[in-house]
Amino acid sequence: MRPVPAIFLLLFLRGVLAAAESVPASSASPAPAAVIQPFLQKHCLKCHGPEKQKGKLRLDGPWPDLRAEADVLQWEKVRKQIAGGAMPPEEEPAPSADELAAVLDAIGGELGRAALLTRGGAGRRTLRRLTRNEYSHSLQDLLGLRFAEFEVKLGDRLPPDGLGRSFQNDADTLAIQPLHLWRFVQPAEVALDATIVTGPKPPVYRYALDLAGLRAVGDAPQKKTAPVIFHDGEARDPGSKTTLTARAVGVTKLTGQGIQLAPNYQRMVPTLAGRQGYPHLLLTLPIAVPEAGVLRVRVRASGSIPPGEGAPRLQLGMYFHGTNHVDIPFAALAVTNPAGAPADYVFEVPIHFVDAPWDLVRGHRQLHLKLDNAYVPLRDRVREPGVKSSVFPWPEPQLLLHAVEIETPWFPSWPPPAHRALLAVPDGVTGETEPARVVLQRFMDRAFRRPCTAEEVGQMVSLFERTRRDAADFATAIKTPLAAVLCSPHFLTLVEKKGATKEPLSPHELAARLAYFLWDTTPDDELLQLAGAGTLNENAVLAAQLERLLKSPRTEKFCRSFVSQWLGLGVVEHIQVPFCDVKNTMDSRWVAEQRDRAIKRSLADEPVRFFQHLLAQDLPLRTLIDSDFLVVNDRLAAFYGAPAAADSTFRAWSEAPANRRGGLLTMAGVIAAASEGNASAVVKRGNYVLSHLLDLDVGTPPANVMPLAQQAKANPGFAKLSVREQLQQHLSVATCAVCHNRIDPLGYFWDGYDLSGRPDFFGRPPGQPVNLSGRFPDRTTFSDFTDFRAKLADRRFTPGFLRKLLAYALGRRLDYSDDAVVKQLAEKTDSENLGLRGVIREVVFSEAFHTK
Repeated sequence: MRPVPAIFLLLFLRGVLAAAESVPASSASPAPAAVIQPFLQKHCLKCHGPEKQKGKLRLDGPWPDLRAEADVLQWEKVRKQIAGGAMPPEEEPAPSADELAAVLDAIGGELGRAALLTRGGAGRRTLRRLTRNEYSHSLQDLLGLRFAEFEVKLGDRLPPDGLGRSFQNDADTLAIQPLHLWRFVQPAEVALDATIVTGPKPPVYRYALDLAGLRAVGDAPQKKTAPVIFHDGEARDPGSKTTLTARAVGVTKLTGQGIQLAPNYQRMVPTLAGRQGYPHLLLTLPIAVPEAGVLRVRVRASGSIPPGEGAPRLQLGMYFHGTNHVDIPFAALAVTNPAGAPADYVFEVPIHFVDAPWDLVRGHRQLHLKLDNAYVPLRDRVREPGVKSSVFPWPEPQLLLHAVEIETPWFPSWPPPAHRALLAVPDGVTGETEPARVVLQRFMDRAFRRPCTAEEVGQMVSLFERTRRDAADFATAIKTPLAAVLCSPHFLTLVEKKGATKEPLSPHELAARLAYFLWDTTPDDELLQLAGAGTLNENAVLAAQLERLLKSPRTEKFCRSFVSQWLGLGVVEHIQVPFCDVKNTMDSRWVAEQRDRAIKRSLADEPVRFFQHLLAQDLPLRTLIDSDFLVVNDRLAAFYGAPAAADSTFRAWSEAPANRRGGLLTMAGVIAAASEGNASAVVKRGNYVLSHLLDLDVGTPPANVMPLAQQAKANPGFAKLSVREQLQQHLSVATCAVCHNRIDPLGYFWDGYDLSGRPDFFGRPPGQPVNLSGRFPDRTTFSDFTDFRAKLADRRFTPGFLRKLLAYALGRRLDYSDDAVVKQLAEKTDSENLGLRGVIREVVFSEAFHTK
């Protein structure tokens, strides 16, 4: 592990001290015993006292000081249960209105004093570190790192974010530890090396290969050398050692237009030379791979799409076959244009950001690139009896490669645009110290999301001057203070200075909160300019900026981050439930696994794309759970039985069948996430509805409770009961009934779907009626799915959704002080039937969003 430079550590510690919030001292707390403890004695200790602790909750004993988070969470939950009428239970005497008001105020006061100690007061957050994704997106935007068809994931080089109770951006879980400092230095330096170039322009290799005339060479795989090779623009002899070599393996057909590649799972298809293998085109570049820069590959391609299938996928990757086998895909995209109309597809692969054994490749002085057809079947492939396994009787999407152009290292100009933008200085600024000051002032203002002081900039200028003594040039020296800026707490955390009481956000703090909410990245120049002018807080200006942000395609990051975490979609790709049968996939386990991964990715993506569609069209919030359409791509269209889609682009499907007209509720990915591949799906699903859709607390199960599946194995009589009867028996245990009376009745409405979200399975005979009736936590019953959906939409779904959205927007978990805000937002949303944009607008204009 590379040590962190001492100067970085010093600057980091200084930054922590400067960014740290001064937490106001709390006032003395009056003893709560006079109000709270008599209430507990009268209404609660029968079930939560020394003799009995339902739900493992004990409320007798001295009042805690609420400094521990576990105590705070427990008493927030108690307050919510009392306020919601769940405590005391309905069979016990109900407290009077005066008793309720007094105890709720008293518990709220104690929680407020605890919040004052930990984060300066209720409805406020601690110093919040950027999440891994926010860090990666911010770094790319600051440095202008954008590459065609290649996604930079600098956040993957960082330690995982903490697991909050709801979202990864929860300030209470995003601590900064010593490990973070070292791990933040490395991606910052890599990103700066990819942005700032030093020394003269490196040699550039350019290859242009026309594949139309490719022919077989004897019995060997087909080869062709590039007809024109350029090195720094100068033509070279095609027979020289710098000649590119192309070898086609597993090619199904050579046409007069180019090379036709079957999908790469057809490894049993023989080549024209009589060999077998995965169909691909292997390009060998006999060059020393550069240390930096971009590998740019332009492929002229077209495709043929059989009815009912999707478009072929052009995939570019690195390949090296030998003692150290290397097969690393870089990127893939759908080729939708027909064979008669080829089009150009461009890949830009930044060498700095590809985790590959570059030293091995450089040692062989050869770079092997692979182009193949990475298509995965959409529909079943059932082999007829007697058909040999080496024969593929199904029409498959074919990829036709016409020409390839390669350039490495590629630069659009020299120095590259990102370098020039970062190090630009006005005319008349001479020497090196003043240009460094200009560069650092501009960069720090963007990175810290506010105007930096002369003292802050001066520290970094001094670091530049010390570094410059040993550096070869200005560009090399400036990297060190820039890296220090990217490791500063002022960049890594969202600093909101607090006073003794709540106060409005500054314009720059508002710009940061807005940008990280809707774009998952640092504020752009327009937001910062308005913040600097002091006008961003004005309603008309803020409304215009909110509309601009919501119309931008960059909201895709917000949709993906929020929806995936809100609905727990990360589990879908890892559920150990096969969505594709080997027998229906050419009897090939390998292809079935590819299909399984592909459909799970699409199912996890569907709710995100649906949410994006609602946001773009500003459809009513209730459409999330009550819609007559789906948003699907070609793979989901095949899964749901929709008309064949042209490609992998997501589109609205307006004629969804009846069992898919529940918005999120009838999406297979959501049902699979709720089930988690668990045979006792009713409990899992009820728990999911309670926590994800209603945002209600779920108790922790006792450690000694045996799961239903194990009880069935241990007790043959129990195994003969239906799931509903098993759960009813489960409720006879008092410690289980406390939580399961609320959980289990919510899970029945999904009983018409199996673990993968397909309708009416679970091994029931066809046509057997299914009992979908159940009950909400407020004891309102529902008779079937339609009744459940209607009653969920009737002022039950909106408050839970708004609590999730507000928690995400604020970057903290909500506390009791946010209840009034959520109630007000929910009432306006339901009464005015607000669209999704309107809901977000209300959140952004709420007092909670504007205060700290």
